[in-house]
Amino acid sequence: MPSAPRETKLWQEAIGLAGDVIRVVRRATRRETKAFTDALMLSATAVASAVAEAPTRANPSDERDCYARARRALVAVETQLAIARVSAIIPSSVHAQLAARVASLSQRVTN
Repeated sequence: MPSAPRETKLWQEAIGLAGDVIRVVRRATRRETKAFTDALMLSATAVASAVAEAPTRANPSDERDCYARARRALVAVETQLAIARVSAIIPSSVHAQLAARVASLSQRVTN
């Protein structure tokens, strides 16, 4: 077992997804979409935070709760990215790349 959360592939992918979402959304943020883009960035960071917290839990039940929180945050990210695509905040090509990463990460969190 890795000694720190950052040594896991899951943690690295969660951090990468959050970083990419923030990078993409920051460029597209306008005054009228700020609340929405802020919520999207917070959802993406919530995934990484829950994944990082899971291995620090003392018992398996608490660890599973952290992963369940990560899955819920991933659903929020997926939904918010779809809204961002439909509302032209992000281009379809960027949405496709991020959605694929969300799907991959979701599989890892579920396993």
